[in-house]
Amino acid sequence: MPVWKKLRVVFCVLVVFTILFRISGMHAYNIRTSSMAPGIPAGSLAVVVPTEPISLEKGDIAAYQAWDHDGPVTVIHRVVRNDVPNGELTFRGDANQENDPEVDYGAVVGEMLFSVPYVGFLSGFLLGGTWLAALFCGGVAAWIFRRLMREHLD
Repeated sequence: MPVWKKLRVVFCVLVVFTILFRISGMHAYNIRTSSMAPGIPAGSLAVVVPTEPISLEKGDIAAYQAWDHDGPVTVIHRVVRNDVPNGELTFRGDANQENDPEVDYGAVVGEMLFSVPYVGFLSGFLLGGTWLAALFCGGVAAWIFRRLMREHLD
């Protein structure tokens, strides 16, 4: 198969995965601080999927909306406690000594699906997190598909 046809196939796969990424409600966030280091270093790209806060358990990593001096900010930290009767969660960054203030269920964005170290620096610079994450996921899927096809044809 000529190279241009291969590139066309890869491009189509990337477009499909980008669309599916957006439709599924996934969001990508650049990790700007080292509060989750060393597991999730600053500059990582975190992909978050919508989830019901009641389903979050101790140890899960999730995103929530908070406010700082510049306005709204999305925080991605580990769940320390889920207070179901009061509809609140307690979070803490892995590198932090203290828990974050209690978070109402309504402020929860979703659960982190995965993170990719240092890709956040690149995505913030080039495209904004969501598009690069979708392209990355599509590229990984295309690579896996190619490997499976090779095994099937052999």
